[in-house]
Amino acid sequence: MTAINQVADKVLAGLRLAGDEALALYRKAPTPLLGRLADAVRARKHPDRIVTYIIDRNVNYTNVCVAKCAFCAFYRPVGSADGYVLGFDELFHKIDETIAVGGVQLLLQGGHNPDLPLAWYEDLFRAVKERYPAFKLHALSPPEVIHLSRLSQLSVPEVLRRLIDAGLDSVPGGGAEILVDRVRKLLHCYSKASAEE
Repeated sequence: MTAINQVADKVLAGLRLAGDEALALYRKAPTPLLGRLADAVRARKHPDRIVTYIIDRNVNYTNVCVAKCAFCAFYRPVGSADGYVLGFDELFHKIDETIAVGGVQLLLQGGHNPDLPLAWYEDLFRAVKERYPAFKLHALSPPEVIHLSRLSQLSVPEVLRRLIDAGLDSVPGGGAEILVDRVRKLLHCYSKASAEE
């Protein structure tokens, strides 16, 4: 029996994996096997066979970005005629549209815009929560938070505390497309955040 099959049997038996076992699955297991294992864990944790989801909307509030990652076709440099920042009323309209179809959350991400200070995000989040108290803000990728930390010259924990106080509910996991600094440097995205950050 292969090592991968032994680890898969451990997952199916409901046993906890060691870090090296999980890494072996990630690196060597075929995708269909990973899917079956994930579904088995889901079924064990939720035996009533109900799988839920939420309706949310992904909104890019600005495309102005100083990071200039080589793989990004989305960003526009500061001063570009194609650059934009959505106004609060535009964002409220998008939230209204989301709520109208049963949505409960806004995934809000954008570029590293040097003209948007931390106070802009605090004002936006407070305005959203004042107008839509139950609506969730799943906002700003980790590199955006790091950008705000650098821009404001505050620590990442302090930036997060202020954003949470203003209404941030959770942070999505985007922006860490590649976790190898050598490759991040080749693609010009190292400056937005290192793998360690």
